[in-house]
Amino acid sequence: DNADEAKFSLIGPDLSAGEWADLLKTVAGRLVFVDSTSGSFPFLQKMSARGRIVITATASAAQEYETVFPELLIKAFGETAADSDKNGKVSIWEAFTYATAGVRKWFDERGELPTERPLLDDTGDGIGREADDLGDSGGLEPGKEYAGAPNLEAGGRFASNITPSKDGIGDWSAQDITDFLKS
Repeated sequence: DNADEAKFSLIGPDLSAGEWADLLKTVAGRLVFVDSTSGSFPFLQKMSARGRIVITATASAAQEYETVFPELLIKAFGETAADSDKNGKVSIWEAFTYATAGVRKWFDERGELPTERPLLDDTGDGIGREADDLGDSGGLEPGKEYAGAPNLEAGGRFASNITPSKDGIGDWSAQDITDFLKS
């Protein structure tokens, strides 16, 4: 057991990022894993896998201050302003971008340097990207970064479909997502 490995505090023994990754290997289907705590970045690296979306509040294990991202992420699922494509549903991507903008605004309003930088990994590469990073960081073409990859077996990059389409999480309500994130 590595004393420096990131851990998730629980009642009883805490679970490391590696232990979480091992536990979730057996989960079939797509999975969204959110660690919105301070120093959450190591979870992105360990939890990253094909068919999985990993969201962290920080881009470095050194970002160890209390985070505002979790409150803003949960709030996003009930905000019409977060529904950027105006289809009546807030996707994981829309909530992530809305919450990230909220984090920046929160620090700007206080005149403080940000102590957190949310990341999302949907490619399984363990790197993650910021909400405004639509460059060549592993996603698909701009506008379709979160619509899934059709050619998974042919060695193409994989991105989970977190769009509001029927092939994505389109039938999830804001309450379903909020309940899932709180569990």
